Amino acid sequence: MERATRDSSDLEAITIVATAAYNVRVFDKQAFDSLPAIELDKADALLMRAAERGYEPAFVIIRYLNDLKVWNHPIPEANPTFSEDGTLPAPNDPDYTKMVVKK
Repeated sequence: MERATRDSSDLEAITIVATAAYNVRVFDKQAFDSLPAIELDKADALLMRAAERGYEPAFVIIRYLNDLKVWNHPIPEANPTFSEDGTLPAPNDPDYTKMVVKK
């Protein structure tokens, strides 16, 4: 959280902070008693900022939240331009894990 607030260009940090907010405030509410989390409107803004800058993990999280019906904003239409290591995962990459939403 400190890294994300110190450097707004650290897209990995702001995506993690935003994702953690959803995890604690929506999916694991018992953890909210002992873990800090930003408010969801701030989390949404961080995810949108990272997606607008082309950060692939932010797109993944936004689409995942949308599939779970907890994302209340338009889905960014631009395609991601980079991931942590500067490349997008290939579909057959053995280290790539596709998220599946189960209802």
